[in-house]
Amino acid sequence: NLVSRLKIWDIRSTPSKACMLTVNDAHTNDINVISWNKMEPLIVSGGDDGYLKIWDLRQFKVCIIEQYY
Repeated sequence: NLVSRLKIWDIRSTPSKACMLTVNDAHTNDINVISWNKMEPLIVSGGDDGYLKIWDLRQFKVCIIEQYY
């Protein structure tokens, strides 16, 4: 499922090298929200699978998973 894939792009790079990181199964269903933390290297993703995931961009691993319904 393409909409459960999480990708991080660097818009400063050339298009062929802009995709920096990819997680193919970031959620088990559609991802419908992403938020970037300006102070820390973290992003939050939320999906129709009912989970919020906080990703540490230094390792690109989930550091916190919370079920919201």
